[in-house]
Amino acid sequence: MNLEIETKLSAPDDLVLPMLDLTAAGLRTAEKPTKLTVTTYFDTESFDLFSCGAALRFRRSSQASRDEAGIWTLKFAPPAKGYVSSRFEFELEASGVQVPLKFIPALAVFGAAEPFNKLASLAAARRAIIFETEAGLPVIELDDDFVEIVEGPNQGLRFREIEVEQMVQGFAKQAEEIALHVLSAGASYAKSSSKLEQALENAKNQGFFSKLLDRYPHLVISDLSVLAGLVLEDP
Repeated sequence: MNLEIETKLSAPDDLVLPMLDLTAAGLRTAEKPTKLTVTTYFDTESFDLFSCGAALRFRRSSQASRDEAGIWTLKFAPPAKGYVSSRFEFELEASGVQVPLKFIPALAVFGAAEPFNKLASLAAARRAIIFETEAGLPVIELDDDFVEIVEGPNQGLRFREIEVEQMVQGFAKQAEEIALHVLSAGASYAKSSSKLEQALENAKNQGFFSKLLDRYPHLVISDLSVLAGLVLEDP
């Protein structure tokens, strides 16, 4: 299980990312090839996961067939405060035909059980820049995502999201510096806490999904997240 610590930014399509030089901080950059993916999000009819700040998704290469294996991800944590969010993230490679059995007990912690409904599908082109130490340890990843909602309430909507993620704790200052550098080039802090929120909320249901996050007290959600983490780590 991984602890995801990231800052989400929004940017216009024509924004040119600035050159990011952190050699003074002992970091060098390495760019990954652009990755094309399709991500599908799931929840119960009563949005039990969304209400707890959790998310269940399946991601595969856009070139893969629907039956091919991809990555199932379960994220959970109390809703973020401020612009930096921290969420537990558990990944499992499996077919997209059904939710992995490994996830079922943890999903039950949040009151979520079959059937899981498809909420939305998003196609994305991701350009990633890795910041690594001189020893080659990746510590920060900047993801530049061009996203199109291909299925869901906001089908056809396109947007650009930039994420600055700490891959290793202890590099918060450098991650903040990168985010501020991108902001100075014309980006802004993301108004939505996730891509899923952008895929779902619109003028017809305005406020519905944000109100779901007030269903339970933050302390309750925090306790549920800890319990779900323990369940997932239990062999």
